Amino acid sequence: MQLPAGLKPGGHAIAATYRGTVGVARSSGCGRVTVTKAKPKIVATLARKSISRAQHARVRVLATIPNATPGSYAVGRIVVRDGGRVVKRLALRQAAKGRLTVTLPLLAKGRHAITIRLQGTALQVAAVSGDRTLRVR
Repeated sequence: MQLPAGLKPGGHAIAATYRGTVGVARSSGCGRVTVTKAKPKIVATLARKSISRAQHARVRVLATIPNATPGSYAVGRIVVRDGGRVVKRLALRQAAKGRLTVTLPLLAKGRHAITIRLQGTALQVAAVSGDRTLRVR
């Protein structure tokens, strides 16, 4: 049985009917089905792993939803962190098709652990990328 594509997360009542054939009796039944929120996957890639202090680092973000219907993309608020400090917030919209390039502000000399977090929405859970180490010379 295939459910409608726009079904919201949560519990839903369903009913099924079989009309039968000459040798098989007809039948019907009811039940409940639970639709869970989508689980996006985030991949963050640094444009360059080492930059000078005068350069702005760029991070390419790819947010996908495995097994989603064609045309469905991860959306929501993106939070970019350097360790525990928030360095940028922006929105990932449907028109971006899950792809985004983030330009970070100037960072101090040293190593920085850059992490991307896609905040949850009514239709999807939150997701976090792995740390990417950026070296600022």
